[in-house]
Amino acid sequence: MPRIPRRLARTLQGSFAATGTPWHSSFQRHGVALSATNVAAFWPERLARGPSWSVLLGRRDSTTANQTGANTSIPAPFESLSNITAKFSAVGLNLCLFLQIGAHTFGRAQCRQFSNRLYNFSGAGQPDPTLNTTYLANLRQICPQNGSGFVVANLDPTTPNTFDNNYFSNLQNLQGLLHSDQELFSTSGAPTISLLNLFSSNQSAFFQNFVQSMINMGNISPLVGSNGEIRANCRRVNGNLVSRLAVEAHFVFFA
Repeated sequence: MPRIPRRLARTLQGSFAATGTPWHSSFQRHGVALSATNVAAFWPERLARGPSWSVLLGRRDSTTANQTGANTSIPAPFESLSNITAKFSAVGLNLCLFLQIGAHTFGRAQCRQFSNRLYNFSGAGQPDPTLNTTYLANLRQICPQNGSGFVVANLDPTTPNTFDNNYFSNLQNLQGLLHSDQELFSTSGAPTISLLNLFSSNQSAFFQNFVQSMINMGNISPLVGSNGEIRANCRRVNGNLVSRLAVEAHFVFFA
């Protein structure tokens, strides 16, 4: 079984199944319900042909939630490039990291997150001019005007189930589902354009940058010392002292 580093940071918020990983059975034996997101990045290459790397586990998380802080700090699907830049700068990251993550090669978004681009962009009663017209017609079939805002569309319309660099090619072809994504290519003079063009033509370069970017993201403002807790399930706080001590003991044992 791999050695688990003690100084750790959970990095990937994904939906890969983790129950088949070597660590899963070990955590079960020690009474820890390991969430899929804890070890998600160990096996994406097998599940979606994406890059792989050693994920740093055991990040200390807060015992309280801050919805307002999250909504303020995380870029929204409709934000401009300048706003995205400001939010990344606030945590010591640059805009190119946002591009390097490129994780929208996977996943789906609800119509309510982008329907304004289809019918009433910027309140002008017209679609977003940066949308490919064929792609626009397809999206209108999925998200009719005044339809359910909870219907979903693939973030990557070309290879939605494969982790690859088509996300960047889509942006070049004006097929970015979210406004915040298309801004990375369609904003005149954007510093991300040259890097986006590189990733579109060189998947290996994208994979290498993606790995480092995910590690960097996982190291944003970690709690240290006795602050917070290492969660038994990363989606919720530990329910009791026994659960917390079980997790702490496991990581100390394998450190």
